[in-house]
Amino acid sequence: MFTFDGLSLSPDELRATADLHAVAFPGATHLTPEYLNWQYNENPVGRSVGCNAYAGDRLIGHFSTQAINSAVDGAVEKGLLAMNVA
Repeated sequence: MFTFDGLSLSPDELRATADLHAVAFPGATHLTPEYLNWQYNENPVGRSVGCNAYAGDRLIGHFSTQAINSAVDGAVEKGLLAMNVA
C-alpha cells in the first residue's frame, strides 16, 4: 500500500530524502541532509512545501518546492520552484 504525507523536514526525513536522491541521482553528491536542510528549512524566503510517497515505511518518492521571490511585470511576487523531485 502506498501513502503520501506532507514534508515534515525533520532530520530523519532529510536523511531518508538524501538516501533516496543518492539512488535516483547518483552523480548529485551535493544532495546531503545538510544541503537539503539549507534548501528546505533555512531558506530566508520560506520553508519548502511538498510531499513524500511511502511503500509501508520505505520512502519511494519525493516532491518539494522551494519558496522564491520572482519579478513579475516589475513587481516582486512570492512563488514556489519545484526541485529535487524523485
